[in-house]
Amino acid sequence: MEEKGSKGTTHTLIRNFLIRCSFCRKKFGDWNNSAPYTFGCGHTICSNCLASIEDDCCPVDNYKSAVSVKTLPPNTCILYLIEVGVPANAYETMISNHGIEYYQSMILMEKLVCVLNPNAFKKINNQVKPINLAKSLERKLISLASCQLLEELGRKDIIKYIRKLGERILLELILLMKSRQQQVNELFAALRSLKCQLFGPKLQEMIMRLLYNIMNEGEKISRKTLTAYLIHQLDGRFKEESKNISNTSIGRAIQLLVRGSCFEVIPRDKGGSLLKLKDEIRSYEQFRQKLDAAVIKVAFEYDVHLKVEKWSFILYGCADKSQYLNSMIDKLRPACLLNSRLKHISCTLNEEVGKPFQTLRKLLPEFSRIEMLNPDDDYDLAKVKEMLDVAVEILYALLEFSELFGKTKDQRQETSSTDITISQPDLMTLKLEDPISFNNMDNAADLSSDESVDGTDDPIISPIPSTPFSDGISRVVGSAVTTGP
Repeated sequence: MEEKGSKGTTHTLIRNFLIRCSFCRKKFGDWNNSAPYTFGCGHTICSNCLASIEDDCCPVDNYKSAVSVKTLPPNTCILYLIEVGVPANAYETMISNHGIEYYQSMILMEKLVCVLNPNAFKKINNQVKPINLAKSLERKLISLASCQLLEELGRKDIIKYIRKLGERILLELILLMKSRQQQVNELFAALRSLKCQLFGPKLQEMIMRLLYNIMNEGEKISRKTLTAYLIHQLDGRFKEESKNISNTSIGRAIQLLVRGSCFEVIPRDKGGSLLKLKDEIRSYEQFRQKLDAAVIKVAFEYDVHLKVEKWSFILYGCADKSQYLNSMIDKLRPACLLNSRLKHISCTLNEEVGKPFQTLRKLLPEFSRIEMLNPDDDYDLAKVKEMLDVAVEILYALLEFSELFGKTKDQRQETSSTDITISQPDLMTLKLEDPISFNNMDNAADLSSDESVDGTDDPIISPIPSTPFSDGISRVVGSAVTTGP
């Protein structure tokens, strides 16, 4: 198979997962030499390893095949993806040995997975189409290519991946129908409704490091004192965001961390409360992960949809964190996601006009059918074939919609990823001045009050007095951020 193509990432995924025998690790060959054969457990081995099996068990995990290995058909999906030809009489043999429904189901699976390889797509569909799928969608299709239709376990896996495909295709359609800036605006509107604040990546990073520096040894500090301290340290350092730095905005940034379970809220005898960093947070990285998780949970709660690359730019100002954030998103993703996305796209389509949207409206019942699938149920070949047909229909609708609508979207208010971030000075050059020590928080006059700081957009307050507070904390926190993030 060609190592590089129009989609290098896709070719890499295929090369890593599909071109080698799961047992001997040698590359698959053609139909007559080292062809791939897939077991119900999902392992695919070459014909040479298959010939040495006597007990119908997978040599990788000892899974007992419900189908005799002597009648197990080659995996034509993988053969197409690695660009190996399938003989003309292969499908006649397939029908003769396993029936017309198996043959029709395999044709549908081939139509699904061929989108991973432009050459395979051209061969199966007799057309050339620009294809640019999300990596998570590619991974689901690759998993689908390693399922065995003839076994109950394999059919359950196929149903599971069809459901996941439905979820992801809905997300891709939602993202196509909104500009990037719209998506970002929805996220920040959700945060504002919760009286929370997320700043630009570098300003947010500095706030996080300042907070961790003064609280990582178990200090108990009121919100108002933290607010005053942060404003003092940030005063004049972020000129482009200076209008956003106020008692209210900093207080809401702290509220976002409270919502993210970063702090223990300790009631005080005389009213109000103090904040203490949770004992489970033992490093800055864990503190930062709590913030990222809090923002992602808000997005799920308010049905805000963003690509992982966009998350990376919003939270870190670069694309380097995409893999880490994708893993976090997968862990936090709610179980009923397909239902919520279906409701979301239904509402969106009601507001749109035009032929592409009419086509999508006709597909809503098909998505509803996918939503009703339960991977734990048993499915015969006829039902799996029916759902594979639905999966092909919605996947190809996504390809058409991407081609027709994606271009017009790019010509409208679409902005680049970096357009949504605020240009700020390099954090490496920032140094904190006027060392401050907190002493006796109980006697810290006005600043110890736990009054809400969310009421009005107060102007930037004057710097904290140089005289130390008396709260029993003797450490100095003047050089909280002297290195880069």
